[in-house]
Amino acid sequence: MAHLLLLGSLASALYILNLPVDDAMVTDLATAAAAGITALADRSDPMR
Repeated sequence: MAHLLLLGSLASALYILNLPVDDAMVTDLATAAAAGITALADRSDPMR
């Protein structure tokens, strides 16, 4: 799931939207992917 969230967004930016990808964008994508993964983990762990 982590790879899909991060690499799918990066591929879309590069190949579909033709956006410039710099360190700030990669950091933002990684932060958003981590937040999504954390939300999924929190949702599926009833003990949290």
